[in-house]
Amino acid sequence: MQTNHEGCSGKLDDDQILQLTSELQSKLYLTSDEIIDWVVVQFGILFTKNGMVKLLHRIGLAIRRQNKFRVKLMYKDNKTL
Repeated sequence: MQTNHEGCSGKLDDDQILQLTSELQSKLYLTSDEIIDWVVVQFGILFTKNGMVKLLHRIGLAIRRQNKFRVKLMYKDNKTL
């Protein structure tokens, strides 16, 4: 069975993704909600928590809970930002 579905390119363009990546490297965000809020303020684009996690994975980042009070953003190869 063959499909022509190419998938969604995402809500953010390449420049916005670069800006987001730079922001995440320069500041510690404790929750995905904080990242979502930053994206809304900067670009006017709303993500769900699940959507943000998927975006972070797509661009090579992941949220890792260190304990209930701290969340680290890490590259998928486990290098801390």
